[in-house]
Amino acid sequence: QPFPQPPFFSYSQHKPKQTMKAVLALCLVAACLGAAVASQKPCVDEWCLEADVPDFVELDVLFAVKQRNLEALDDVFWAVSTPGSPKYGEFMTHEELNELVTDPEASATVQSWLRENGVSEQQMKVSAGGE
Repeated sequence: QPFPQPPFFSYSQHKPKQTMKAVLALCLVAACLGAAVASQKPCVDEWCLEADVPDFVELDVLFAVKQRNLEALDDVFWAVSTPGSPKYGEFMTHEELNELVTDPEASATVQSWLRENGVSEQQMKVSAGGE
């Protein structure tokens, strides 16, 4: 045999009663998995509704919005990181970085979509970076 069998797969090392229990347990698991797969609701665009979330459950969801000016950000990175550069060591603040890369139009589009789909302003938390 190219691969030795682990001892827990060997019939000879179990008593018949224990082996029967293991087989029955595997059958039960297989039946449960089969029922779960058969009861799944249809999927749309790879999104599947498994079950409704109870009203008392709060879910935090983060929408990362594509940033803009990434080439400029790369230029700034190398300018402040390269010895001999006139900008060497002149790091930007978080506010300056957010102003450079945040895409307000994309953030507004996501927020509009959320409102159209029942999310209130009070439920939205928008970061300084627009996420």
